[in-house]
Amino acid sequence: MCELCKIALYNATENYLRAVEFREPDWVPCNVSIDPIIWYRCREELEEIVLKHPSIFGDYKKGSINFDEFGVRSRGKIYEDEWGCVWHHSQDGLVGQVKVHPLEDWKVLKSYEPPAPLELKGPPQTDSPPIETWDQTRRRLKEDREKGRLVRGYVPHNTLFQRMYDLRGFKNFLIDTVTRPENVARLVDMVIDYNLKLVEWWLENNVDIISFGDDLGTQTRLTINPERFRRLFIPAYNRMFKTCREAGAHVHFHSDGHIMEIAEDLVKAGVSILNLQDLVNGINNIKRKLRGKVCIDLDIDRQRILPFGSPEDVKKHVRTAVSTLNSPDGGLMIQVYPCSPTPLKNIRALCEALEKMGAGIKDEEMAIKW
Repeated sequence: MCELCKIALYNATENYLRAVEFREPDWVPCNVSIDPIIWYRCREELEEIVLKHPSIFGDYKKGSINFDEFGVRSRGKIYEDEWGCVWHHSQDGLVGQVKVHPLEDWKVLKSYEPPAPLELKGPPQTDSPPIETWDQTRRRLKEDREKGRLVRGYVPHNTLFQRMYDLRGFKNFLIDTVTRPENVARLVDMVIDYNLKLVEWWLENNVDIISFGDDLGTQTRLTINPERFRRLFIPAYNRMFKTCREAGAHVHFHSDGHIMEIAEDLVKAGVSILNLQDLVNGINNIKRKLRGKVCIDLDIDRQRILPFGSPEDVKKHVRTAVSTLNSPDGGLMIQVYPCSPTPLKNIRALCEALEKMGAGIKDEEMAIKW
């Protein structure tokens, strides 16, 4: 790797950490991850947009994505994970849905043996087999550190809340939180013990950050009563997040849906980067409750404006989000997941707006200093 490339990677990593730690970053870190279905539909036309925006997509090489490849997330694929949850994939490119819940009957809990994560082939995924072995992962982490990249670990997206309803079934689980709190507590401990084994492995390999994820909200409110959520689940999240923070690793937590009722509880539990959706939570609500308290990793709207608005609507929304939540001290990142049927013109407008607002810039001379 050339010296200029090493400097660029170092600068991006340092800038990311400065944003997390409120140490006056030079630009707003951003990530745009495009839905595989859009790649399948738009192909080379989309690739041309990606190639024109290296400040966002990095050193992308033409032809590096197979537009027709969905892997296990192909329509009709079935996968049984290490917990015994059976995932069905009904649409190409999308996360599957659990159709078989191994603890649907509570009577099974007494004899149920939870999996041992480190006995798997490699780090587990949400609804598909490991994509690399433990040895391959260890080598990749070492290489990332040597090249100045951010070194990341993760616990699969269904970290706790979602894992429990994968095991029990969604309706059963919601009823459990009211009628069977003692069984919920036993299952929480089982899942957390599993997760902590993963966390400890990542920490032994000196990661900078560990990512977690649970979709906790609906469009308008938390999935369960906030007080009940705090009582049943916040102590468990605290166990995981405290372990990371005490070891010097940052905690990134993703959650879709409206989560404002418990967002501050998650921050107190140890989240240092909170990835939440903008419109369902309200940008002004996010500013009032979270700005300056946690690094906000804002999930830019993928339900209304990005797929169905005009290019100018997209640009206006990005301007509003960044100008409302950013600060000279830092504490803001941008995540965007354009999903089908987002048109190419809106993806183009998105990239232009992000660059104009100083997001994703990896060249310090281009960066806007806030």
